Amino acid sequence: MRFSKRCAVISLTFALTLGGVGFAAPALADPGTPTAPSWEDVAAARDDVAKSQAQAAAIQTTIQQLSDASDAADVATQQAAEKLQVARQKVTETQQRLDDLHARLEAAKSDDENARKALGSIIAQFARAGGGTGVSAALLSGGKTDGSDLLYELGTMEKLSSGQAALLDRAKQTSNLVTTLEDQTKAAQSENVTAQKEADAAFKTANDRANAAQAAVDNAQVESATLNAQLAFLQDRSASLDSAYAAAQAQAAALKAQAEQAARDRAAAEKAARDAAAAAAHPPVTTPPVTRPPATGGGHTGGGNSGGGNTTPPVTTPPVTTPPAGGGGGAPVGPAAAATSAVNFAYAQLGKWYVFAGEGPDVWDCSGLTMIAYRQAGINIGYHTVGAQYRQMTAVGRLVPRSSGLVPGDLLFYSQGGNTNSQTMYHMSIYVGNNQMIEAPEPGKKVQLVPVRTRNLVPNVGRPAG
Repeated sequence: MRFSKRCAVISLTFALTLGGVGFAAPALADPGTPTAPSWEDVAAARDDVAKSQAQAAAIQTTIQQLSDASDAADVATQQAAEKLQVARQKVTETQQRLDDLHARLEAAKSDDENARKALGSIIAQFARAGGGTGVSAALLSGGKTDGSDLLYELGTMEKLSSGQAALLDRAKQTSNLVTTLEDQTKAAQSENVTAQKEADAAFKTANDRANAAQAAVDNAQVESATLNAQLAFLQDRSASLDSAYAAAQAQAAALKAQAEQAARDRAAAEKAARDAAAAAAHPPVTTPPVTRPPATGGGHTGGGNSGGGNTTPPVTTPPVTTPPAGGGGGAPVGPAAAATSAVNFAYAQLGKWYVFAGEGPDVWDCSGLTMIAYRQAGINIGYHTVGAQYRQMTAVGRLVPRSSGLVPGDLLFYSQGGNTNSQTMYHMSIYVGNNQMIEAPEPGKKVQLVPVRTRNLVPNVGRPAG
C-alpha cells in the first residue's frame, strides 16, 4: 500500500540488467536478401540469432528476479503503511488523553489559584503583626516572587495554626499537581510527535524502495521488448538467407547435373557413331532363331468365389457408465445475511481508487473497506487497521482455520510468512466465493476482484457472520 503512483518509466542506471548481462543490440543489416549469399553470410546470421536469443532469455531471468524483488518491496510498503495507520490511531487515542490532561491541568491551576488566595489571609495577619514571624519583607510587601518561594518560607514558619497549616498543605498539593500535569502533557506531546515522524519516515523509505523496484522492472521490460523485436528481425533475416543459400545451392547442383548429363550424352553419341562405323565395315553373321516347345504342367487357378459365404462380425456395444448416486454431498450452505450484505457492498466498490486511510465513500484502503463493509451490515469487526480487526475476531471467537474451507464474507489476513502475530499483519481482503477475493490493493490501483493469493496468507480467517 503506497502513497505515490508507480512510475511507468524512471531514468535508472541498472547495472545488473543492462550492464552485467551485456545487452548490446546487434547491428541491423539491410533486410534485403542477397541473391546468392555465401555460407559465411548464413553462419553469421545464425550466430546473430543465437546471441540475441541468449540475451532475450537472460533478460527474462532478470525480469523474474526483479519482479520477485518488487513483490517483496510491495510487502514492505504495506507493512510500513499498516504501522503508520497504527501510529495514527495511537495519536488519536493519545490526543484524547492530552485533552483530559489539559482539562485536569486547568482545574488544578484553578485550585492552586484559590489555595494561594486563601494563603493571602495568613500573609495579611503576619503583616499586621509587624512581620516578625520569619516571613521575608518581599513577601509581606507583595513583591514579585516565585510561588515555590512563598510556599517554602511559609512552611518554615513555626507559629502556624492548624487551619493555616492545612491551607499551606493544600497549596503545596495543588502546586505539585500542576507541575506533574504540565510535565505529563509535554511528554505526551513529544511522544506523539516523535512516533508520527518515525512512522512517516519509515513509510516514505518503503514507498521509495517499492517505486524504484517497479521502475527497474519497467525498464527491464522495455529492454526485453526491444530485444524481442531485434530477435524477430534477425530470425527473419536468417531464414531468408538460409532459403536463398539453399536455392542457390540447388540451382548450382541442377546446373552441374545438366552439364554432367550433357557430357554423358555426347560420350554416348560419339560411342554410337564409332560402333556404327565398325558395324558397317564388318557386317555380323545372321543365325536363325531356335524354336522351343511351350512349357507344360501347372494347373490353372480360377478366380471364383470361395464357398464359405460372408461372415459379419458381431457389433460391439460400449458399456453404459452410470454416474454414482449422491452427487458429491449436496449444495453448499450460503452465508448469513450480514456476510451477504458485506460481500455485496464490497462488489459495489469495485473500480474505486485506493487512498491510504480511505474509509469511503469514493476511496478505500484495505482495512477501511472491510471495516465499512461489515459496519453497514451491523457488525463491528474492529477499528481501522489490519491487526485490530484480527484481534477483534480473536476476542469474539470468530477465527476459523482456513483449512476447514472458505465461505463468502470471510476476512483474509496477510503477514510476512503467514505469521499469526497481529502486530506483523499488513494487508487484508474479503472472500467472495469461487476462490476470489475483493481488495483495495495499493496506491495507483483501484478496488479489484482477484484470485485468492496464498503467499503470506495467515492460516486463520475471520468469519464475522454465518
